Amino acid sequence: MHRRGVLRIWNRAKLKLTIACLAALGTLAVGAAGASATPYIDVCTGLGNPALCSNGFSQVFDVAVDNSSNPGTAGDVYVTDIPGTVSRYTALGAPAPFSGTDATHISGNQITEYGAAIGVGVEYATGDFFVSYRPASGNVLNKFSPTGELIASFPLAGFTEDAGVAVDNSAGPSKGDIYVTDAASNTVDKLNSTGTVIGTITSGVATPYGVATDAHGHVYVLNFGNAVRQYSESGAFEKVINSEAPQAVATDPSTGDIFVAEGTNAQIQPYTEAGVALTPFGHEDPVFGGFTSGLGVSGTTHYVYVSDLVRGHATIFAEEAPAPSAPVTGTPATEITGHTAKLHGTVNPGGPAQTAYHFGYNTNGTCEGEGSNTTTPGEPAIRNNEAVESEATGLTPKTVYTFCLVATNPFGATPGSAQTFETTAAKPAVEEAVVVERATTTVKVSAKINPGGAATTCEVQYGTTTAYGSIAPCSVAGTGIVGVPVSAELTGLAANTEYHFRFVANNVEGTTEGSDVVVTTKPLVEAETGAASPIGSETATLHGIVSTGEEPGRYFFEYGTTISYGSKTAVLEVSGEGAHPVSIQVTGLVPKTGYHYRLVATPKNEPAVEIQGADATFETSAAKPAIVEEFSENENRHSVSLGAEINPKNSEATYFFEYEEATKFEVTHTYGRATQHQTLAAGTEAVEVGPEAVTELNPGTTYNYRVVAENGAGRVEGPDETFTTAAPQLAFEEVETETKLPPLVSQTKATITGLINPNGLQTNYILEVGTEVEGKIVYTPSFGVVGSGNEGVPLVFTLTNLLPGTTYHYRFGAQNEDGTVFGPDHSFKTGSFPSGITLPGPVQIIPTPPQPIEKIEGTHIKTRAEKYKEAVKLCKKKPKKKRGACMRRAKKNFGPVKKKGKKK
Repeated sequence: MHRRGVLRIWNRAKLKLTIACLAALGTLAVGAAGASATPYIDVCTGLGNPALCSNGFSQVFDVAVDNSSNPGTAGDVYVTDIPGTVSRYTALGAPAPFSGTDATHISGNQITEYGAAIGVGVEYATGDFFVSYRPASGNVLNKFSPTGELIASFPLAGFTEDAGVAVDNSAGPSKGDIYVTDAASNTVDKLNSTGTVIGTITSGVATPYGVATDAHGHVYVLNFGNAVRQYSESGAFEKVINSEAPQAVATDPSTGDIFVAEGTNAQIQPYTEAGVALTPFGHEDPVFGGFTSGLGVSGTTHYVYVSDLVRGHATIFAEEAPAPSAPVTGTPATEITGHTAKLHGTVNPGGPAQTAYHFGYNTNGTCEGEGSNTTTPGEPAIRNNEAVESEATGLTPKTVYTFCLVATNPFGATPGSAQTFETTAAKPAVEEAVVVERATTTVKVSAKINPGGAATTCEVQYGTTTAYGSIAPCSVAGTGIVGVPVSAELTGLAANTEYHFRFVANNVEGTTEGSDVVVTTKPLVEAETGAASPIGSETATLHGIVSTGEEPGRYFFEYGTTISYGSKTAVLEVSGEGAHPVSIQVTGLVPKTGYHYRLVATPKNEPAVEIQGADATFETSAAKPAIVEEFSENENRHSVSLGAEINPKNSEATYFFEYEEATKFEVTHTYGRATQHQTLAAGTEAVEVGPEAVTELNPGTTYNYRVVAENGAGRVEGPDETFTTAAPQLAFEEVETETKLPPLVSQTKATITGLINPNGLQTNYILEVGTEVEGKIVYTPSFGVVGSGNEGVPLVFTLTNLLPGTTYHYRFGAQNEDGTVFGPDHSFKTGSFPSGITLPGPVQIIPTPPQPIEKIEGTHIKTRAEKYKEAVKLCKKKPKKKRGACMRRAKKNFGPVKKKGKKK
């Protein structure tokens, strides 16, 4: 409802209520004495303020009661709140949720999002209800199912201020028609079930804010603050019902009574269907007053529901009935057995309230109070005396019970007169069958048997199946009604065999068979699995107890990582009657792993009969990693690759290599350098790690090294090992003396030769030529470039300006990044001139730059295959544990080169 509409209603109400109050100043007008003097009480206060009565509505407007027979909603109350909410409650005010699935409009017990909600009425035949709305698009009347789902929407053409809604629930031709009032146009429209307007009431209608119907088709139109006027089914005016500034009107569908909320007297004035005033109520209630915009009446409980728009709450009134009249307890009880009885009586509600009932019964002479039992409550919706009955259960045989019928309504409970009955004897009951003791061929069993008040016999049936087949006797003492202990011995049984047994009891009332119980006789040997201790990372000692009789027994342990086990220990033997503690250590376990194990025992003479102890578990501890092997490979002049085989022992580990020059290690016995730490995944097998490249080494140097591994269990260090880097790659090679071309010598000139192999490094040559001075050779060097090939480069030099008859020395040298090396010293002597020739003075010896010559006969450079063969030969001389790594390195460095395949 728009705020403008709310103000219009309130202003009219305020004005007319003020006029009515001034007219009645000095005396409180009360309706004439009526046919009924039964007062009403405020249920909201008397029953503890139900939810419907509570504040929480914004502008509560109309109220309607579902007087249908719909089992899900009968007696429920609908309340409209002008801002747009329709709420449903039970008869006493608890929220009654809708079951519809329209999540957009339905939430719990509320329907929203259709516009301003004004009037509401219920169709009793179906439980459907109608709500008038004022959305922005124009006034409409929506029809809903009891689930809250929208069924239909009827436009209210020409309406601007729709207010009251009522459904004709009579048996006449207008049954199912809907009346809707428009306070602005002073009309009441009558619509059929399809929403078509089939009639209009306008005679005497002024500001109609409410409308109601009764069981005979009468229509009651509320002219707000003026009068309630009665019309016939055809719309003809019949009479005025009330003119005390009325604000709301409703009827009781079962009695025909008419209820009017009077603004003049601030009370509810009831009338008979004939218009006779009855006793008013509500004028002394502190919660009544303000603007009563809606009334609803229950035809079952006769509760009256009053909405207060100004105060934003609703009130429930009921005919005062503090408690139902005393019911009549029937006697005697019927169908009495040892455990049940049918109880009878008549309920007299003594008022309009719905009355429930139950029977109370006890063995202490009272029917209610501490220790009493009750039958299942019954809830008939009754107004007249009605015969009822219930069954009392769980009774004790041969026992006297006192019982009475108790009637209850929302205002109290009233018990009827007390009566008694005595239960009969009952069939015996078998309770608590258990095994007392078991042996290899006998079992003792016991139970409790309740004789049920009569002499009882018993026996135990037993066998290897539920067909039983064998019987053991037992006896029951007395004829009481409580369980007495009985026992029996089952004999002739086989060892280690499953048997079924049950107790069977019998008396004059019948036979009772107890539940089936299963027991297994003891085996000739027994196995009890004990705890494992001590537990290591790869070992554990398993314990248990083997029990034997006269015959010796054998035992072993099964173990594995699952309950399938998979491994077992050796089979050992015990002898002598009694319990024998046994222990066996198992080895080869995986660290940090859970294991299952159990003790298994067998009779010595029946090895096929295995008695398994209970499954037990243990977990091995973590273990340090294990170093299996260390190796080095690819020893170059400045680098080497280090590797190892490490078993992480089932834990994630880290490892690294540490190393130091041998000369330093011999002094300090410490490793000064190390590689980066690497991670090794958890596993149970040794894995090869590396190779880790170690660089910046000195050529031709021996190093000490080892691998270090660590996991959660600790650190382990491999043994000290050594490797030697390749010798400095000094490029000098000289042809052996016997194969070298001899110097070509004359008196002043000589030609010499040499050979230098760069071995892949950029190389320079050095030629030193000199003579002996004072016993010491003094060389004069000259330099040049050889290149960076991989084969020997022959060098040929011609020396000039030599002195005749003089001995000269010379040697070749080579220089690369690894250093400088010289070949051996050689010499030659120049020829002499004939006497009489004057010799020239000493001059500088000038070597002619080398000239390329063909390969010198007798020289040889090793091939890759020859180098591989020599490396293999050296590996075979190494210890066996290092031989594999050595062979891998030889193959990698000098083995045959794989040819690349062609792409397809």
